Amino acid sequence: MFVGGNNAGKSTVVKGLLLLIDFLKNSKTAFSEPPKFRFDGLESHDVNIDTFKRALCWDTDENEIIFNSTIDDFDIEVCIYSPKDVKKEDVAYADVKYFKLTDNKTGINFDFQFTEFDQKYGATITTQNKKYKIRHQKDFWSDDLPDVVSYLGGLTTSYFGESNNVDVEDEKNRNALKKAYDSQLNDIRIRFQKAISRIHPEYIYSHDASQKVLYNKKDENDYVSKSIHEFYNQRITSKSPIGKSFVCKWLRKFCNVDDYRIATTQGVAYQFELKTGGKWVNLADMGRGAIQIVTLLVRIASIIKKYEKDDIVLNILMSDDSKIPIVLVEEPEQNLHPALQSQLADLFYDAYERYGIHFIIETHSEYMVRKTQILVANFHYKSEFDLVAKNPFEIYYFPETGNPFNMGYTPKGSFIKNFDSGFFDEAVMLQYALMKGEKGV
Repeated sequence: MFVGGNNAGKSTVVKGLLLLIDFLKNSKTAFSEPPKFRFDGLESHDVNIDTFKRALCWDTDENEIIFNSTIDDFDIEVCIYSPKDVKKEDVAYADVKYFKLTDNKTGINFDFQFTEFDQKYGATITTQNKKYKIRHQKDFWSDDLPDVVSYLGGLTTSYFGESNNVDVEDEKNRNALKKAYDSQLNDIRIRFQKAISRIHPEYIYSHDASQKVLYNKKDENDYVSKSIHEFYNQRITSKSPIGKSFVCKWLRKFCNVDDYRIATTQGVAYQFELKTGGKWVNLADMGRGAIQIVTLLVRIASIIKKYEKDDIVLNILMSDDSKIPIVLVEEPEQNLHPALQSQLADLFYDAYERYGIHFIIETHSEYMVRKTQILVANFHYKSEFDLVAKNPFEIYYFPETGNPFNMGYTPKGSFIKNFDSGFFDEAVMLQYALMKGEKGV
């Protein structure tokens, strides 16, 4: 979970992650030019950044953005910039200045510098304190692979450029390097391609809980309508025990509702009804809190259905080739009573434990954060090692100044580090001020 003040950078990290994953999985350009980093990509259309100018921090004079991430064995760094004056001409893409990849398994580092793009050299490779410039095979370039995989896969040690450590003109040294690194380069490419292909981000962004008797199936601007439409098309019925049972279980907990049903009206709209007290009630008459919960549940259920295999519950340890759905959720606590906000922690843990759904949650809810502490304490971890190995929760605090940091749990559920003033202590401070006023202090 990401917590912190307004404009502290939580949403920036969420959207940056979505953009980076989209680039790694989907970037496609011709080999004759550097790759492009797009803001209107296949998996980032809901991020609503759209252009390089909007992606830049509004108070910076810099003209570049650096992304850092770790995926499986790989540390990734991508620097993008705009060759245009974004104050005069805004565009929906940026050029990639460099792409760096470190394989922590082998210790090999790749450095693609695209501002000095030259087809003669593919990358500088650093391994065992030695640097080599490696040629890229243009013939390897594939329209079926994203740029970063094509660049990696096309590297060949059939030619080594200048090196400060090895006389590559010496045939004996050159052959030795070929033998040592050709198989490793291919292994790295395969592992990296597998790592990025496994990740499947899903984005549940902050939205209005619109109260409508009928939800138009073609209304792409209404998040509730769009969520119900996609859920309905998944055909989740009583014969789909995973999604149906999940939704009903949590409707009972959050809304004291026994069942739900969706009816279509002339094929253009949906009527969503909930069964409570033996009567069917339109969702619009249940209040915005119920609408918020229903939208969240049908979204998660749709994701469960989307990634299930042969009606077998997802298992995060199924295999190295398993798809990993990572759901990024913005402010799920909207319109919810404090007791229900805390129950969101139980919901997310249940979806993770039963279906292997990973969540990154941006929130301002103290109640949800507090509930994670109770859950951690109730896991009864025997040691710090046990806690680190098994605890499904992490809380990252975004301070007003400085970098975000992991709060860290103790086996008893307490946090190791402290929040800044204004988050956990706000209710206490207000109560203290009230007591002072009552005493005339």
